Amino acid sequence: MTQDGFLGTIREAFPAHALDPEAIIEHSCPECADVAETFGGLTWPELSAEAIDSHFQSLPLLSPAAFQQFLPAFMARACERGDDPTGVNDVLEFTVYALLPNHVDEWWLGHVATLTEAQAMVVLRFIDHAQETSGDYFGKPPVEALEYWRGRVTGRRTTGIWTPPSREK
Repeated sequence: MTQDGFLGTIREAFPAHALDPEAIIEHSCPECADVAETFGGLTWPELSAEAIDSHFQSLPLLSPAAFQQFLPAFMARACERGDDPTGVNDVLEFTVYALLPNHVDEWWLGHVATLTEAQAMVVLRFIDHAQETSGDYFGKPPVEALEYWRGRVTGRRTTGIWTPPSREK
């Protein structure tokens, strides 16, 4: 996957619109207030690399609307290869963790369930890229994430959580 090709796919799937600072977070604490101040009034393409890098672990702090709005910025930044020979950077690592299905609960589903089919396809491509780039850095979790997101894209899921078809013998 080329960086330019992936960015084009992201732009098509994720429309950019600014959110008020109050819509960025769901509760108030100093860390969340900093995120709201940094991200408020910006669209995902306007979010600087420096802002993403300094908030690489902040996706879980975002409201569902802000998660959907800024996820593409994190995915795009994560795909920029750093100096690490594994190809893994903090943004890649924590963005993958934010998309893992072992976080499937009411909170997680509230953040990912509103993603459109096109957006879910982008997430699938991103996680596939993360797995290819990082080798065995993540161990098994990206495989589980790929299974969840492939289920989202193909429609093979039940009660909002994708499960593999039964393997009867």
